[in-house]
This record gives sequence, C-alpha cells and structure tokens, in this order.
Amino acid sequence: MGAVYLAGLGVGIWKSAVEIYHLNSEHELYHPLMDSDLKNKFYQGWKDSVFAVLVK
Repeated sequence: MGAVYLAGLGVGIWKSAVEIYHLNSEHELYHPLMDSDLKNKFYQGWKDSVFAVLVK
C-alpha cells in the first residue's frame, strides 16, 4: 500500500502523510509472545539455512 499512498500524495488525493495516517485510525501493536531463547534458536536456524543456500 505504500506505493499507492505515495502516488496519491503525488497527484493530490491526500495533502500530507498525516492525512494518510489518519485514514486507518485502528493501529494494532504487535506484542511477541515467544520466549526469547526459543526465538534466538529459530533465528539461528534461519541464518544457518540462508548460509547453507548461499555457500552452495
């Protein structure tokens, strides 16, 4: 949606980024529930996988 908003700003549909911000007044915050140790384990596994693909 970012490109759509920028295009709308460019052609004058919206006057400012603040106006776009207020289009969606319901902003949700994400609060992770995963334990930090488990998160780090999964992240390390992801990094190992990416490394394995890049080294091939």
